Amino acid sequence: MQASTQRRGHGDALGVPAQNLCPGWRLLLLICLLGCALPVLAAPDWKHWQAEFSRLQRSSLPEEAVRAQFDTLKAQLPPDPPYAVQRELAKVRIQLADTHEKTSEERKALRELALRNGDRDTAYLMQIGDIFDSHSDDNIEVSLRALDQVRLDTHSVSAEVRETMAMAYAYMYWDVGSFELALRHLLEAWNLRREVEDVDPALIVERAETLARLYVDMSDVSQALVMLDRADRDMPSSISLRQRTHLVATRGAAYRLSGRVKDAVDLMLPWLDRMPKGDPTNATQRLRQELARAYLQLGQAERAKAVATAMIDASASGSPYFKAEGEILQGAADAALGHVDAGLATMQIGLDYFEKAAHIVALQEGLRRKVEVLSAANRDHEAFVTLKKQHDLVLRMYDSNRAHGVASLQVEEGIARREREIRDLSSANTLQQARLEQERTRNVALLLASLLAIGLVVLLALLLYASRQQRKALWKDALTGAFNRHYFPHWLRKPRQHAGMVRAVALLDLDHFKTINDRHGHAAGDAVLHQVGHRLREGIDKHGEVFRWGGEEFLLVQDLPVQTDVEGWLRGLLGAFGPAISHAGESLQVSASIGCVLIPISAKPDANTFECASRIADLGMYQAKTEGRGRAVWLVMTDAGNNAWPWIFNITSDTVRNWQAKGWLDARTVLPQGQR
Repeated sequence: MQASTQRRGHGDALGVPAQNLCPGWRLLLLICLLGCALPVLAAPDWKHWQAEFSRLQRSSLPEEAVRAQFDTLKAQLPPDPPYAVQRELAKVRIQLADTHEKTSEERKALRELALRNGDRDTAYLMQIGDIFDSHSDDNIEVSLRALDQVRLDTHSVSAEVRETMAMAYAYMYWDVGSFELALRHLLEAWNLRREVEDVDPALIVERAETLARLYVDMSDVSQALVMLDRADRDMPSSISLRQRTHLVATRGAAYRLSGRVKDAVDLMLPWLDRMPKGDPTNATQRLRQELARAYLQLGQAERAKAVATAMIDASASGSPYFKAEGEILQGAADAALGHVDAGLATMQIGLDYFEKAAHIVALQEGLRRKVEVLSAANRDHEAFVTLKKQHDLVLRMYDSNRAHGVASLQVEEGIARREREIRDLSSANTLQQARLEQERTRNVALLLASLLAIGLVVLLALLLYASRQQRKALWKDALTGAFNRHYFPHWLRKPRQHAGMVRAVALLDLDHFKTINDRHGHAAGDAVLHQVGHRLREGIDKHGEVFRWGGEEFLLVQDLPVQTDVEGWLRGLLGAFGPAISHAGESLQVSASIGCVLIPISAKPDANTFECASRIADLGMYQAKTEGRGRAVWLVMTDAGNNAWPWIFNITSDTVRNWQAKGWLDARTVLPQGQR
């Protein structure tokens, strides 16, 4: 028996002696084991599929090749893919959509899919994309308000969502000529790229080229070349031909603006020869546009006309924007060849398109080129009319920049207020939970009564706190300590002007503030604004007030005795900028340009009077900037000017000269102490 037991192997564990386990049973056991393991072995590698669809999104292949690979992958895709794979597949569908309607439809489908799966970030990305694709330059405020609402609604979203939102803001502000705001959002997007996981190096190069292009539009050639050099240094081998062409066109534009026109031609012409003839893509059209401009600058009108004509021909299957650009450049070339009337007629076709489509930046450049053509043809009156239209457009862009800047600040204040409310509610909830735990040791009746009392007290405290915070945020600028411009109408209603005193209105703008932000960061810019607000408030007594008028601009209202040395008062304001501002171990030297006017004693102290005075001060400030910055221009009203008050006028380039010719005012420049 013992020997028999020892001879039993593992087969005994199945209740069958090992020597009696036939080969058929062994085969059946192997099949069962394989059947159990087969589902595990055959499970699709979903991460591989997700990576494949993501790769297609970043591919530098032509669209036809991407579409073919997408169709192949989709046909091989196993059934019932998880959400992560469905999301990447939908993104490729959006990329390949060939109409605006199809793109919007695909975005809507992905947004609904994301919301069903709790993916708020992707839902927000689709919403931002729809807002941007549907925006138009002639009604940009509607799209900006929609984007502002999304920004207010988003809380604790990913860096990718914030980066995409910053890019949408940047491009929309750029389209309407708000370059400062566009640059601010582009730099924000550039910094956010560091927080995004798995960043495509080609996308970083694209962002650098976009920044360089904006610097070119702002005529900041040195910064443009810095960004282009960085893009060349970081350029991956996978970068597409389209991106390389954009880089060449932008570098050519920077060379042309810096006076290296021949270098620009030598760079762009060989590259254009490599592109397919009649290629309508935006990258190739930009290359033609910059090459035509360079030829015009070199006086080679025949070559400029040939390139501009190629732009127009290629636009038959491309963007009407470049058709209008080609018409303006072709007209300028015709005029340079002696066909002035024909050239101007061709230019006007392009200008009419830009005006109808509200392409403010392109229209401004086209008008500038038309003025050059008219001046060269000695048609001074027409040149003056066009110059006036160009100037009016500049003022419109300036007013738009101000409005957009104020709106941007309001949105940021709203976001900060929303975050404070969330923190406050979270703290209140924590306190209430702690009290609830203590009250559970008592009887039910006492618990209910105590909870009711605590709830009322907490609610009242929150309401009072929120009311105080809202009132404070409504009128005060937290960064500078000055009142904001929304408080000014309320301040103006109170009778503040005293007998024997005259009211001075000064508009102050910090010089080269953008450079501080660009070189030292926004934290340095905030430190400068904080210190400037503090110094200005110290320079105003109890009969005056300081208002942050927008961005780096301040409005000062001061009642002064009639015999006061106004120039001395302005020199004191300029002196506040003498000491450097320290930040992070660096000394930042800041200056300001000031425009000032005294409101006539006989004028009624109402909003209309102030509006007129502030516009005159605004002219003085720009006169100070024109004369070299770091100074004040006091527009002194004569007796004739006081008698003619209130003035009714439109601001043009000749406004101050006209007033001086009428004997209404005299412009006096005030320099800081010790300067001449």
